[in-house]
Amino acid sequence: MDKVLPKIVGLAGGTGSGKTTVTKALLAHLGNDAALLQHDWYYRDQTDVPLAERNQVNYDHPDAQETALLIEHVAALRRGESVAAPQYDFATHTRRCETRTIAPRPVIVVEGINTLADPGLHALFDLCVFVDVPADIRFIRRLQRDVAERGRTTESVVTQYLDHVRPMHEEYVEPCKSKADLVLSGEADVAESANKIVARLDRYATGADAAHQLLLLSNSTMPGEAYLAWAQPHITEQLAGIDEALFIPYAAVDIGFETYTAMVSEGLSSAKTAIIGIHTIEDKVDALKNAQCIIVGGGNTFALLAACQREGLMAPIGTAVRSGATYIGWSAGANLACPTIMTTNDMPIECPENFEGLGLIPFQINPHYRTESREGHGGESRDQRLKEFVRRNPSLGVLGLPEGMYISVADGESALCGDGKAMWFSDGREAEVVMPGRFTHCS
Repeated sequence: MDKVLPKIVGLAGGTGSGKTTVTKALLAHLGNDAALLQHDWYYRDQTDVPLAERNQVNYDHPDAQETALLIEHVAALRRGESVAAPQYDFATHTRRCETRTIAPRPVIVVEGINTLADPGLHALFDLCVFVDVPADIRFIRRLQRDVAERGRTTESVVTQYLDHVRPMHEEYVEPCKSKADLVLSGEADVAESANKIVARLDRYATGADAAHQLLLLSNSTMPGEAYLAWAQPHITEQLAGIDEALFIPYAAVDIGFETYTAMVSEGLSSAKTAIIGIHTIEDKVDALKNAQCIIVGGGNTFALLAACQREGLMAPIGTAVRSGATYIGWSAGANLACPTIMTTNDMPIECPENFEGLGLIPFQINPHYRTESREGHGGESRDQRLKEFVRRNPSLGVLGLPEGMYISVADGESALCGDGKAMWFSDGREAEVVMPGRFTHCS
């Protein structure tokens, strides 16, 4: 019997938004079919910090939480392993000695203010939920909670709110609303909100929401070959049964979008799938909602991301793919599918709002990867640059993907395909060779 992977729900919202109340209602509805991980359990231990200094720490900043450990635990639960989740004492700002054993369940709920803020964590979620409520209601709820449950004074709560909570909400939490598949009102009936989440999860069970179908290629063209020639058989296979595909040409810089769309259409003519440039469509968001397939071409990744952000397309693309649309991308298009675009090789010729990608996979890709060093070149190698990335971003591994290779994701399984060998980079470990076959570094 095939293994059924658990569905991971990321549930976020500002302090006092009602996300914990919604979570409790959801858990009550699902019963033994659900397990909970709270991001608040993963605050860093402050035992070695003097008590007076502990109170000055900005606990609303994402760095105050050990998110890398939470990512490890979510990945373990997805693999069917139990985890020992830490527990936190908010009165002393320290971790308790005891842990809480969390066993895998069909649904894993991960709840907290910053659960959608970390790209590595966000990439693990099958369903992203944001609970929204006006700022004044959130403040009143936080004041009541901290005084009654955490022994704080009214003055300290107000000071913390003005100095830490509000600015962190504006910088990190509020922008996450655009990443959500489902936005709920924190003032709505909580049972109704829980039912909406369950309804979305039921769509998975009935097949109304399909598993991700991804094809992420390192490059479009091999030297001496026609455009898309090497990739064409693999892309055509993905396009079987698809009448129309939306093409996103925004990575193009030296050629116009019309020309780029025509090139792709000609290169994929054997697929019998109509290639429609999204730049020609007035209501792009509506088109994405109904898309069978989304193709994102290569070029400059910064230009691509900046254009998608300007057009408000990032969240709609992610929702469309998580709802069953096939995603095909090469080079910059493969970068866009990652938690961030930070492992692109491109020059930042434009400045996007941020570097966050679609998070369709929980790791980074470095397209056009090569290990050879150039004679006479005294600068850093590609490997050195990627090692620097994982050192600064320990929750994200990087797949160095050589030309002529690609990642295929179907029905929850990932495979490395093509001719050659890839390299896997992760913090604290030597880079390792990855040969074609089942790709297990996703979790």
